[in-house]
Amino acid sequence: MAERSSNTMGAPVEPILATISRIDALPFVGRGARGRCHWQVSPSGDYEIDCEQGEAWAHQALDVQSAARFPHLIAWVLADMMEKTAATSGLEIGFLSVIARRCALACVPKAEEKAA
Repeated sequence: MAERSSNTMGAPVEPILATISRIDALPFVGRGARGRCHWQVSPSGDYEIDCEQGEAWAHQALDVQSAARFPHLIAWVLADMMEKTAATSGLEIGFLSVIARRCALACVPKAEEKAA
């Protein structure tokens, strides 16, 4: 049975094991020396291909976060990204571009409300 959470405004959430299973299935999540790593990637060296891959991964992560009603996933990915990434590649740029666009789109109605 789905639980309810204050983090999701009372909407039903998946049991934690189902959520963990979805997270572990993401292609950029792996295991490191300290357990699960939410950003375990290797750039191909082709910036354009890496940007496209990063964008695809961001969409997957946002879909999992939304479906599981688990608002912490992107924060975990970004925390590991900052810790693990010595140099920014197209993977990070593509991923962060999707997150930035989604944030910008989410803020548009609020900005319009203030102007009215």
